[in-house]
Amino acid sequence: MKNEANEFFTLSNGTFTFSETPTKNHFDFYRNDGEPLGDLDCQEPFKFYQAYVIRKIMSGELTDEVEFKISYTKSVDDKCLRIIVSDNTKPKNSCAK
Repeated sequence: MKNEANEFFTLSNGTFTFSETPTKNHFDFYRNDGEPLGDLDCQEPFKFYQAYVIRKIMSGELTDEVEFKISYTKSVDDKCLRIIVSDNTKPKNSCAK
């Protein structure tokens, strides 16, 4: 769902929040209580990203075949994970490799 205050997609499960940033293909992942992420299950932020991609596909915003290269960096205070996605979009039904 889009956060009405900033018009960016935000998804939360009550413990964590995944949010678009003003920079295209950059997302923030953090704890809602503001505490450090600590020993986080590495799959947790990517479950949110997967839900984001599925919503884009279902809404028709993402119709091409896309290959993602995902990298991330943690903030110095361990409270935020910045997820950076590089995509290699191919036209639908493309045979390009």
